[in-house]
Amino acid sequence: MLPTMGQIGWRRRSQLTRSDFARIRKMPDERTTTIVDYAVTVCPRCGKSHPFKLKGLARPKPEEKVPLFGGTGEGARKSEILFTCPETNKKFTYSVPEPTGVEIMGLASAADIAQATAGSPPPAPGKGEFDEWSKKSRDIALDFSKTMLSASTGGIAVYFAVLKYVGFEKIGSTAFAKLTLLPPVLLLLAAILYVLALRPRHELVAPGDFNAFRQRRLAQLNRFIIAGTTAFIVAIGLAIVVLFSALNK
Repeated sequence: MLPTMGQIGWRRRSQLTRSDFARIRKMPDERTTTIVDYAVTVCPRCGKSHPFKLKGLARPKPEEKVPLFGGTGEGARKSEILFTCPETNKKFTYSVPEPTGVEIMGLASAADIAQATAGSPPPAPGKGEFDEWSKKSRDIALDFSKTMLSASTGGIAVYFAVLKYVGFEKIGSTAFAKLTLLPPVLLLLAAILYVLALRPRHELVAPGDFNAFRQRRLAQLNRFIIAGTTAFIVAIGLAIVVLFSALNK
């Protein structure tokens, strides 16, 4: 006789009570049938592109707040699916990336599509845009850091070139002359902070801990970006003051 496992633990079927059987019958399957649109861009049989509808089982996830950077990743798990070429009627297999929280079961039949359409709730307002921002958030922060790193390092050379053009020798050896060194120092500090923001982090992460790791990583990015941008803005402000002061001498 086979043992039974669940919330009641491992027990032989003969040892289960009536309440145990009632509890087993009440255990719901939280996964719902969903239809995933997928296109094979280059068919290995005819070389054309074919759209398909796949059947998947989606597990609902509780809504939670996630940190993200505003604006527009990570590899997805794949399943080997057996397709049939509409042109040649020959079968072929293709690796299909699985959406987050969805297990691809195979091609969807007409009955699967009708069932999923009838039972699927209307999408929440802004859900698609939220998913898009969540997916691209980290890339936006990294692209901004790369742009500001180039601006910070390039700004040092531009500052000295303009300072020489307006006449650095007019300032002389006064206390104000020492102030002229602050803008390039701050620009260099900003560049270092952006480098720290771009530096990859190595850490052993289990799938269940990924969301916490993502939050820590985005929080680190945000701190370095704020500090670097602050140093950059102060450097530009001081550079403007120094250059206009040199012009007035």
